[in-house]
Amino acid sequence: MPFVETVLDESVSVSLAKPNDVNVRKASVPADVRGRAFYEKDGVVSIQADHFSRSASPKGVSWKVLPNHGRVGNAITTFPVAHASFSMAPAPTVEYEFYTYDTGNLCLNTYLSPSLNYWHLPEGLQIAVSINNEVPQIISINKDDAVTKTWEKWVANNIIVKQTQHLVEKAGKQVVKLKVLHPGIVVQQLVLDFGGQKPSFLGPPETINN
Repeated sequence: MPFVETVLDESVSVSLAKPNDVNVRKASVPADVRGRAFYEKDGVVSIQADHFSRSASPKGVSWKVLPNHGRVGNAITTFPVAHASFSMAPAPTVEYEFYTYDTGNLCLNTYLSPSLNYWHLPEGLQIAVSINNEVPQIISINKDDAVTKTWEKWVANNIIVKQTQHLVEKAGKQVVKLKVLHPGIVVQQLVLDFGGQKPSFLGPPETINN
């Protein structure tokens, strides 16, 4: 998106309210945190997939950044793409640390690039997601790729968004973990929503403390 600014007619008196930064202050990142830190802003945490805190993968497999792949930035995937499927324990994993002031129910929106179920698996290609120490939830991302209208929608929007429900018990530092159980999966963005996410085509801007 190009930079957008408001041009005011000088003949019209307009009162511009100062940005409400109360939520940002409440979710302030501790002073001793180094590097990237993501925080909750207005009930939302938004993270670009290539900005992970940690990554791990079995021998012979690696995470790669795909520059400018996706709607708002870079994406990530695993190589080699012809690798066999992974079991849960050694599956390639990325983790993202973030900070919240809210607790309670949380919806995780995982933004993925459209991909074909090229192994013709009954449940399609799969990932597993979890927050903190909860049991991972397995998501089937493209088992409906043979449904023409569904596939056309994915391609037209250049995205598949999968939602999972989670519970955050304490405010402060959280960790979201994403495991890919099959190769050929491309992750673009993660949006964690406590109820503040507004409808938009591209999703909320990244909430990062530089």
